[in-house]
Parts: sequence; C-alpha cells; structure tokens
Amino acid sequence: MTILLVLGLFAGLYIFWLAITLAVHALPLYVGLAAGFWLHNHGQDFIVSILGGFLAGVLTLSAGRLLFDLTQSPTVRLVIALLFVLPAGFAGYQAIHGIVGLALGTGMALTVMSVVGACIIACMAWSQLGSAQTSVAESARDADRGVRDGAAG
Repeated sequence: MTILLVLGLFAGLYIFWLAITLAVHALPLYVGLAAGFWLHNHGQDFIVSILGGFLAGVLTLSAGRLLFDLTQSPTVRLVIALLFVLPAGFAGYQAIHGIVGLALGTGMALTVMSVVGACIIACMAWSQLGSAQTSVAESARDADRGVRDGAAG
C-alpha cells in the first residue's frame, strides 16, 4: 500500500510539472490547437490536422524566439515577450487554480496562490525567451572566436 502512495505522489508531481510546462508554452500550444481544429473543421483528416497543428505551434515558437533574438528595439522586444508571457500567465493561473483548488476549496488563499503561480509561470516564460537569446549570442560568439582562431593559425 505504501508503494502505491509513493507512486501516486510521483504521478501527481509529474502531472503538475507537465501542466506548468504546458502553461509556459501557452501561446504556441493555443496556436497549434487552433490550427489543428481549423484544419479538421475544413475537411482534413486527423493526421493532417495533428501535423498541421504541431507545425503551426513549432513555427510560432521558433518565429517568436527568432524575432526576439534579432530585434534590437526594446519596445518591439517587449511586445514580442508580452505575446508569450501574458498567455502563459493566464494559463498558469488556471492550472494552479485548478490543481490547488482540489486541496483548498474556494477562498482568498486559493486566489492568492493562483496569482503567485501565474506570476511565477509568466516569469518562467520570460526567462525562456531570454535563455534563447543568450544561446544564440553564445553560438555567434563561438563562431566568431572560431573565425579568429582560424585566421590566427
């Protein structure tokens, strides 16, 4: 019986982690779902709808990160970041509200924990955009260093 409780705890924590991860990537997930449903409602079969939705989500995430990395204007970068952060915060609020609501019930504590969770998930989405920028900058720096090392040798 104890092993089932431990396995149940790990399964619950894994589902919680999965919900947080999906909330961080809310915009690409929403775009992918919308594209998949749109394709299915316009006469495509399930395989085409799923692949089209997946492709739309991947392209949204890739285009957002690429635009964020290549844009120099702080205002445009803020707008791009808000396009990813606001849906992540909303999805994070809903995920935390649903999961913590199972344990707490309604009340002020549930609302406070949901708002704190939304802020944390929005910050996670913001930091993922920033980490994509640093990885692109590091790869460009490494490529530049390789060119200099090749010219020196």
